[in-house]
Amino acid sequence: MYLENYAKNDLEHNFNAAFADGKFINKCDNAVVMLHGNGEDHSIFYNNVEAFSSANYCVLVDSRAHGKTTVGNEELTIDLMAEDISKLCDLLNIGKFKLIGFSDGGNVALTYAIRHPERLSHLVVAGANLNPTGLKVMTKLSIFSKYLLAKL
Repeated sequence: MYLENYAKNDLEHNFNAAFADGKFINKCDNAVVMLHGNGEDHSIFYNNVEAFSSANYCVLVDSRAHGKTTVGNEELTIDLMAEDISKLCDLLNIGKFKLIGFSDGGNVALTYAIRHPERLSHLVVAGANLNPTGLKVMTKLSIFSKYLLAKL
């Protein structure tokens, strides 16, 4: 799983002492993990790093099958992607953390929060929809047609 870490000020100066061998040496309780939407990658959060990185280690992730992260061998599901975040945080030695999810990243964040509420200090979700069945057919068609036009 591809990720980028960001920190500034005191956190940046202490990063090499806090992070070694691909993980935090001591359990990290001041991280914010940012999850992008479908068809995007970690770079959508570059403008947010400035606001968060003086008080938090920012962990920008490319979700499974996005950006520089491969799809793997399992069927791609929101549940699987939520467990990817769980395993990633365990590997990085991240304790309680802040989780930000946008669009499908929000779906992953909500799923993660349901399964692992004890790991989160904060949860921010924008544009998520775990169950779109409540949308009327005309709304779905309108959204889909706008999506197709935007791809042209």
